[in-house]
Amino acid sequence: MKLFGNSKGKHSVSDEVRRPAPVSPAAPAPKPEIAPPPVVRGQPKIAVAEIRSEAASETAPARPRRNGFRIGLLIYIAVFFALTFAGLYWLWNRMDVFEKSRPQNAIDAWMEAADGSYFRALLTDGGIDADYIATMDLEDASYYKLLGHYTDDAPTWFSVTLREGAPLAFDSHEWEVGGVELLRHVTCVYAPFDAEIILGDAPLGTEHLIRADAAELPRGVFDGGAADYPTLAKYAIDKTFGPESLLVTDASGAELPLAASTADSYYYYPLTHAYVISAPSSYTVTVNGVALTAENAEITRAPIPELEGIDSYVAALPETVTYTIDGLVAQPEVAAETRDGMALVPAAAEGNAYTFVLENDEALEEDQYDRILEVFDAHVAYNTNRNGNTTTNYNRFRGCLVPGSDAANRAYRALETVIWAAGRSAALSSAEIGEVLRYADDCFTARVDFTLVTDEEENSNSYLYVFVRYGGEWRVARFL
Repeated sequence: MKLFGNSKGKHSVSDEVRRPAPVSPAAPAPKPEIAPPPVVRGQPKIAVAEIRSEAASETAPARPRRNGFRIGLLIYIAVFFALTFAGLYWLWNRMDVFEKSRPQNAIDAWMEAADGSYFRALLTDGGIDADYIATMDLEDASYYKLLGHYTDDAPTWFSVTLREGAPLAFDSHEWEVGGVELLRHVTCVYAPFDAEIILGDAPLGTEHLIRADAAELPRGVFDGGAADYPTLAKYAIDKTFGPESLLVTDASGAELPLAASTADSYYYYPLTHAYVISAPSSYTVTVNGVALTAENAEITRAPIPELEGIDSYVAALPETVTYTIDGLVAQPEVAAETRDGMALVPAAAEGNAYTFVLENDEALEEDQYDRILEVFDAHVAYNTNRNGNTTTNYNRFRGCLVPGSDAANRAYRALETVIWAAGRSAALSSAEIGEVLRYADDCFTARVDFTLVTDEEENSNSYLYVFVRYGGEWRVARFL
């Protein structure tokens, strides 16, 4: 019986078993086929190629290693040292260029060449006061070493400008001094010698005083003739780059305002004062030798109460003139003089107020003595109805008065209204002339003090007569 055969084939199953195929001894044994693992649902697939590769590596024979490790190590060491040397060489050159390009080198070279005369010239050319330069130690070079840095021991004085110098490697260059600029930070304060000065929060004392009479105050119209005129003391301090704040007060504690400033100098003037001077219009008033006029003083005029109503009988009505002047620093010398040039002093001076009053004119009193007593006797005779002669006494007194004046009207009203007591007796116990004041060439007043004895009592009283020129003689325009 044939298995798996066909009619065309020459071999049968039995033949294959009996005659196995010849095997060559040199041919390698075939590799066993590795079947892929069964795929289980839910597990990752494993590539067949990977399994085969692992199998191949397990069955591959080990190869011998090459002997090149020593050569590689030598090459690595050689390259390392070459790169290190090149880096150090580059770094050395870079540091040398950096050192030569430092700006401080130019500053140090400039400072080495500078000396005291060089700095003195810079300060002088910059306008620093010579008195202040003289207080500085310009020979000590360390005083200027910290340029650009401000300290209490080494204040900054100059600003040094640098410019590019010779070129260097790595796109660098040296520096050289291009210009020197003076920093004007010396603060000078001009103020009265007794003033208190506070700069920032530090008071300025005598150690900062440069000169006690450094500057004169500007003089006003009345200050030209002042003999003892105050000056300004000069204080200077170099510890600031400009005044953060300045407070100046005078001896009384009053704050002084800033009057002027130039560059780094600040001027504080003493406080000015106003003065009020009163005098009769017939007086010429002077302040420090300068006559007061409407151009240099504020003038107000007020009538003199005793002369009220006499303007019709005089060329110019005498008045009290009040002058107000302002802007004076020092106490002024106030004086006045009469029309004939007689010098006068104030009758009263309190604070900043001066008052001039008319003084007794002895010459006028002597010249008009009889006339004054004549008017007074006529007045007393009329008032006392001497001897009962009312009309006679009235007419006599009226002849001493200016017609139509206040005095004449009062005398007339007395004649109309007074009822004279019969048998009344009165006698003068004493009478004397008091002040005689000349208000103008055509007006003066005279006071008569008297004591009158009547039947009842003894009375002391006084009359003030205002005399004016009328019809070529002195007559009374008003009496008080």
